[in-house]
Amino acid sequence: MVSRPATAREIESSAFGTICRSLSVADELAVPYGSAAPTCQRSTRFRYATIAVYVNLGRWTEGTTVARARVLLVGLDPDIVDYTKSPAKVRAVVEAESAKLETLGCSVKLLYVDDGKTAEAVLTDALTTSRYDCIMIRTGLRVVPPYFLLFEKLINIVHRHAPASSKLCFNSNPADTAEAVKRWV
Repeated sequence: MVSRPATAREIESSAFGTICRSLSVADELAVPYGSAAPTCQRSTRFRYATIAVYVNLGRWTEGTTVARARVLLVGLDPDIVDYTKSPAKVRAVVEAESAKLETLGCSVKLLYVDDGKTAEAVLTDALTTSRYDCIMIRTGLRVVPPYFLLFEKLINIVHRHAPASSKLCFNSNPADTAEAVKRWV
């Protein structure tokens, strides 16, 4: 991991500055890039068991603010698909998975598309007005045969309008959405 020393101002203004003051034995505070969750670790490399505190922030932004991963969940509107479950149950599972992602620190946008009348325009608008770290094309677009060509069109729209750094992911059913996203963010 590449790290840089944090400035005294960054340390003082952060919650981890409070930890440093309470420990009063922290010799260094560094910000390693690429880690996802804030943690404190004991360092064995210091003599006499001196505690070193490291702030692990997934993305370093101004001060000590952590950027949340932005996730776009694209799927067919449950009202237009012939599901064996009721559309309300499918919506409830999708919203529960979305809430689970929110608790994991993601900023989630649900995007329900129709059967092709406006789906391409709606997705294009979503991708041109916001940036997303991860874009999920949900199961109904891939596995329901009449919508497979729409799936191809939407993938090409993502390819055309999403930043190259955006990750694509796919779920196998509405209940494993959070697991699929966690593989990439």
